[in-house]
Amino acid sequence: MNDKSRIRDKAKQINSTEKIKTLTLLFVCISVFLLLSNLRLIISIIPTYFNIPDVFSSKYFTLSLSCVTLLISVPLLARLKTLREVWFIFKIKSQSKLKFKTVRSAVEKSGFRKYLMLYIKLWLLNFLWTAILLVPSAILLMFCISEIQQATVTMQTASIMIFGNIVLAAIAIVAYACVRQRYALCYWIMIQRYDLSPKQIINESSRLMDKRCVDLFLFKLKFFAWILLAIVVFPTIAYSYPYYKESCAVYALDLLSTRKKCEDATITFECLR
Repeated sequence: MNDKSRIRDKAKQINSTEKIKTLTLLFVCISVFLLLSNLRLIISIIPTYFNIPDVFSSKYFTLSLSCVTLLISVPLLARLKTLREVWFIFKIKSQSKLKFKTVRSAVEKSGFRKYLMLYIKLWLLNFLWTAILLVPSAILLMFCISEIQQATVTMQTASIMIFGNIVLAAIAIVAYACVRQRYALCYWIMIQRYDLSPKQIINESSRLMDKRCVDLFLFKLKFFAWILLAIVVFPTIAYSYPYYKESCAVYALDLLSTRKKCEDATITFECLR
């Protein structure tokens, strides 16, 4: 894992040949985002023209619509998340042109229930780590701001409190980002071993990422400039996001094929060699 520039160069080469697909995907994502973000406005306009009863604008209808949206969106997001992660790994690994049908078949072999449960468990784990690492520092920061606004502390004490909170928040963010890397291999493991449960997949990913979480975080940190560029100049996300994901995929394959612990792992990766 010393030659990280080799990983990025390989990902950049693959990414440069997929610009049309990336731009198409970006257009679809933007269209869906605009539709969902303006859904409330669209619903509010409909009764004006079609004279729909007031029951559809009540809070109970809004609550029911939210529940239905949640029930529909979670399975869809779980499948899309799985397909996205596996797609990038397959694209790096494939020697020929990758077809979506190949990725979809590999994911569907694992079963709907498995990738749904894996998505939910990972979401809950991320929520748990957020509550443990990020929420306390956020609460403390709000408390300090409240004390400063009420002028109950001196300027020197306020400066110390602000500096201490900034340091604490930075440590918490870095710790959270490192801990999240424990689950970086989950979706790839899922399509390698169909007999493992979501809990076993998470445990295996944590074991394989043992003492590698910080290294992967530092590797991802090298893409901070690309991410910042995508935020400032939004269309650049069409290039920077796939480049980032493909680099992570190359990293994962390199890790799985070279890590000595893979030799006695419960999962075999001979196909990667």
